[in-house]
Amino acid sequence: MYWCAGVERWFVVDNREIPLKVKVLDVPDEGAKREWTLPVEFFDKGLIPFSVTRPVEVVVSLLRVGETVNVDGHVSCALGLECSRCLKHFELLVEDGLKAVFMGRPVGGQTGNEVEINDGDIDVQFYDGEELDIYGPLHDLLVLAVPMRPLCREGCEGLCPVCGKDLNSGNCGCPQTVEDPRFSALKQLKFD
Repeated sequence: MYWCAGVERWFVVDNREIPLKVKVLDVPDEGAKREWTLPVEFFDKGLIPFSVTRPVEVVVSLLRVGETVNVDGHVSCALGLECSRCLKHFELLVEDGLKAVFMGRPVGGQTGNEVEINDGDIDVQFYDGEELDIYGPLHDLLVLAVPMRPLCREGCEGLCPVCGKDLNSGNCGCPQTVEDPRFSALKQLKFD
């Protein structure tokens, strides 16, 4: 069973919930460690521009100082992508560090949902109530791990622009240069 509302993510496996939430007061002064193995079904395909092909391993260390919680961890998974040159599906292994700072939402002096942050506060996340949700930084990490132009391999030849054959499996024999018919009149110009 999968439940989704807002940014809350809960997945029920064997009648137990796997939330990515941590109660701030449950983090002792000396810190705490949390580990999650999130099944592929945990990630809603409508919310991310790729597929998760293997369970996602998340290990974080939490350190609380007052209402501020520093999260430092590691994420490992595999993402299913489509090559931007040959359009084949391939798997991208992701091994990356997860870092975030969670602060209680300020109540005094601020109106509405606007909070002023400084340049150094770019990684700051705010939480309401007694819990912080690790899903936001995890989602951001996975989305930012996807290259702008995913390639199945560095030397991917792509598709032939004439016939559409995958050039990684061999040459198709099409002419390498295709002339644009709009410029054919320029060939008749003679220069002295």
